[in-house]
This record gives sequence, C-alpha cells and structure tokens, in this order.
Amino acid sequence: MSEKIRNTLLYLVYLSIPWIWTSPALAVQEHGGAEGLYSHQIAHLIFLAAMIYFCIRLIRSGETVRKGWRWIFFSALLFACWNADTFFVHQYREVLHPQALSGDVFGLPWAFHVGSILDLLYYLGTFDHILSFPAILLFFMGIRELINVQRERP
Repeated sequence: MSEKIRNTLLYLVYLSIPWIWTSPALAVQEHGGAEGLYSHQIAHLIFLAAMIYFCIRLIRSGETVRKGWRWIFFSALLFACWNADTFFVHQYREVLHPQALSGDVFGLPWAFHVGSILDLLYYLGTFDHILSFPAILLFFMGIRELINVQRERP
C-alpha cells in the first residue's frame, strides 16, 4: 500500500471516530422549573429587541450600503427571526399535547403527530438552525469584510 493511500485511510478513520460515540442532540432544550424557562424567555425577548434596534440603527445610519455592514444587517435580521422562532417553540412546548410525541428511540420521541396549525408551526420551528447557522455565517462574513476594508486603508 502506498504512503499516500495509507495516510488517506488513517485520515478518514481519524475523522470518523467522533461519529462512533455519538449521543442525541436535542433541538429544543428543556429548562428546569418555571424560573429557568422565564429567565430564558426574557433573554430571547431582550436579544430579539436588541437585533431589531440594531437593524433600525444600521438602516438609519446608511451603513447598509457598505458590504460588510450589509452582511451584519442580514445577520441581525436572521437572529431576530431566530429569537422569535425559539421564543414561540419554547412557549408552545409547555402546552403541547403529550400525545403529539410518540415512540421511543434511545429515550427520545420517534414521531410527531400534527393536530393543529400551531403543532405544525411548532414542528417547523424546531428547525431553528436553518435561521441561526446562516445568521452566524453572515455575521462572520460581515466582520471579515470590515477587517479587509480596514486593512486596505492607509
């Protein structure tokens, strides 16, 4: 076996090790007692308000014409949407009918049964990473652009 093939195989084995010892990642995390949920929900509302305020300030200042700030503006917009989404999901989880979740695989529900439009919105809301990941990515793209512009200045 050539050295290149051996190194490639070792590299693939090395990359696959974390997949062997995995555990379920819960998309919607439970919070201990009412006080944990209340403080967490207040944090979502504060973050939501901050992102909306930040978007308004960026628009009023005219900074969104610059590429870096435009990326950060869209990031803040997605973070605001993410906060609204997660606020709803956390809140609705408290009143979700227990029979909506059924089955058991590794101690987690296997199936979700939609009984109303709110149930459907809850289910779709649990895919909050569709909002949070692009928000983080856009934020870093904006920061990178601002740094590049700053480096180009004399």
